Amino acid sequence: MIMTPGEIVAEYKQAASPMKQIEILADENVCSKQDIVKILLEAGEKVPGQYLPKEKKAKASKAEPVPKPAPKDPVGDMISRLAFKAAALDAIGVIVDSAEGEADVTREVRAIVTLVRKMEEVENDA
Repeated sequence: MIMTPGEIVAEYKQAASPMKQIEILADENVCSKQDIVKILLEAGEKVPGQYLPKEKKAKASKAEPVPKPAPKDPVGDMISRLAFKAAALDAIGVIVDSAEGEADVTREVRAIVTLVRKMEEVENDA
């Protein structure tokens, strides 16, 4: 190479025609166009698609497919909500049976009721 990578990048950036400039830089530096492209890519420069290696060209041309959201299952959602509420009621029953004082029961039941209400808020926002 006759020019430094910095000089190659600077001349490439100033070029009116990037595609032609790669060839000019290769001729001036007595190297291949791919050598110039490699320097430009390492410097973070964009190069015309025809100069990109096949795997980079494929990545540049194909966007990642966006996964489709799973279809909503209203019946399954309802069963899940009902199961959750039943579990909450069972937990309240266990707390009432095993708690030593009213303060313990009240605190635990309030926590469960708050959780159920939050779940319903999220459900209504959806």
